[in-house]
Amino acid sequence: MSGNEKTTLPETMFKVVRVVHTTPEALEHLCTTLDDFEEMDPALVALKETSGAVGYGIAVAGDYAVLVNAEGYGYPRYRGPKIRVELLAKLLPHQARKLCVRKSFWRPGFRIDDAETLDKVACSPYAYAD
Repeated sequence: MSGNEKTTLPETMFKVVRVVHTTPEALEHLCTTLDDFEEMDPALVALKETSGAVGYGIAVAGDYAVLVNAEGYGYPRYRGPKIRVELLAKLLPHQARKLCVRKSFWRPGFRIDDAETLDKVACSPYAYAD
């Protein structure tokens, strides 16, 4: 995939209200810090309007995405790990909720590449987050 192409997301079983395309560096930053969206990539500020009641935001860079539920805050209050875009179609609503850890961050380089890892992490997300 070239840097100018935007990833097409699959249909999801959970509600999505915002999709933001960003850089791989900003996506990694989103997973591993509690910095404000503006500091990571100004485009990510749109994720502030996401919440459990309204729907999730998805930040996308290439083949990976991150679920975000900011609850109106200017930082990723709840967010998931990097997950392969095609796995979003397999993600059940309760798994999406469980993957979005609160005020924690994912270990650098951690990502979900297959359905087996998705199931393991969704069962015990804080075992993989700091």
